[in-house]
Amino acid sequence: MTNFEILIGCACVLLHSIVVPSSGAKLPEDWTRCRINEPDSNECLKKAVEEAIHKLINPAPEVGLTSLDPLLIPALTIGAGSGPVNVAQNFKNIKLHGLTGSIVLNATFDQENTRLLAESITPVLRLEADYSMNGRILLLPIQGNGPCNVTLINTHINHTLQGEKVQKKGKEYIRIVSYNVTLYPDKVEFKFDNLFNGDERLGAEINRVLNENQDAVFGDVRGGYEQSFGLIFQGLANRLFNRVALKDVFLNLSSSFFKRCRASDKVCLKDAIEDGIRKLEKGLPSFGLVPLDPLVIPEMAIQAGSIVNVQQHYRNVTVTGTKDITLSDAYIDLNKGVLFIAMSYPAFQLDADYNMTGRVLVLPVVGQGKCRINLDKPRPTYKAKFDIFQRKGKRYGRITSQEYHVNAGFARYYFENIFKGDKRLGEEINKVLNDNWKEIYDELVPSYEAAIGSWLSSIANRFFARVPINEIFLPEE
Repeated sequence: MTNFEILIGCACVLLHSIVVPSSGAKLPEDWTRCRINEPDSNECLKKAVEEAIHKLINPAPEVGLTSLDPLLIPALTIGAGSGPVNVAQNFKNIKLHGLTGSIVLNATFDQENTRLLAESITPVLRLEADYSMNGRILLLPIQGNGPCNVTLINTHINHTLQGEKVQKKGKEYIRIVSYNVTLYPDKVEFKFDNLFNGDERLGAEINRVLNENQDAVFGDVRGGYEQSFGLIFQGLANRLFNRVALKDVFLNLSSSFFKRCRASDKVCLKDAIEDGIRKLEKGLPSFGLVPLDPLVIPEMAIQAGSIVNVQQHYRNVTVTGTKDITLSDAYIDLNKGVLFIAMSYPAFQLDADYNMTGRVLVLPVVGQGKCRINLDKPRPTYKAKFDIFQRKGKRYGRITSQEYHVNAGFARYYFENIFKGDKRLGEEINKVLNDNWKEIYDELVPSYEAAIGSWLSSIANRFFARVPINEIFLPEE
């Protein structure tokens, strides 16, 4: 069976009885929500999925779902197999019974890769429909149209949902891009009425042959049923996830992205921060966390000093190298409101558009264009003071001040287009900067530290404003 046949056969179900989706909905109040990446997460998720399926014997219009029992499907085509089933099965007016009786054996959600895996058993899955077909099964001719019943007994189903995160109105949602299922029934029962224009003897004989050879018959078209059911289930899943933001599906989605520790556990805290910074290479927009590598700073101004008596203005700043972080120390005191992190990197690189005018070591400097500053083996430290405040009965953190310092083993500077592109003068100024890198670095670094440290604190506060303290840290024993 071709993918086109499957798509045509299943497309209608994605439109049938659909409640027009709108974002911002919540799960029904009686549906269980789970925490992710905690010891009992998988058990909770298994229970939550099973309960939701059972409750969907009744519609849940708030999340875009009609009743699943029966699930009404306008049309479905199962194409011919490659073996004994040389006939396309065309179904209309389908009623699929039994989904709400499913038993979920296990379920897991991989937040980082946006993947949900589950296994279930459906005791009786019965497809009632009007059929039409004309071809051969087990070399025997078969043709007919009329009512039919295909029943799968004790069907073990593996579900693999692959999603992608999408942003809508500042919230993160999931779009299911593929839903793969495998079907392993213990037994399949076929009953096709009105075969051979109602010839009861031939019809009974064909139904007997189908049921006596049900393993071979179903096995040949299993792939068609799996792909069709996968598309149907994908449509149902997207009705839900299109309406309900990810943070409203799970209780601790934001903090579950990161390893949780007791605030007093310095070893765990160091590992968790290091792992979290690496994970945030691409950011977590729904919780205010922009990508950290590259870290993008719209603009920053560097004040003139005595050796470097130059006003420097930078735009479109990107800082790379943070993903290769190693932490040497980290601690937090929730009572005193102090956070400290000591880090090291193999290298930092800052690229920007610059504009400056003034003097460096009594030499006049003027220019604008591209620039690059490289730091070899930088060792930043970040110390912040924060307050804890209450909002809607929950405790949140807010950084009120910070100190960010960077020691470096070496610094290299390169500024294009100094003196309006005068190559000789430009090379001379860049040489002077690099020959005297230490003096220049020591004088300028406080301004760089203040600008970058302030930007880091603003990023952290976006996260702390959204995630309660008790979802960031494990309770103390």
